[in-house]
Amino acid sequence: MFENMKWLNEPSRWKHSGDSLTLVTAAATDFWRETHYGVRP
Repeated sequence: MFENMKWLNEPSRWKHSGDSLTLVTAAATDFWRETHYGVRP
């Protein structure tokens, strides 16, 4: 599932197992322009 994925900014801690991806981001590194429920950060 993640074989063709390329990180834009790879987090320092991440792992994948089967069809699951888990990662930990650093503080104040949100990259979202808009949330799925329409609220802008």
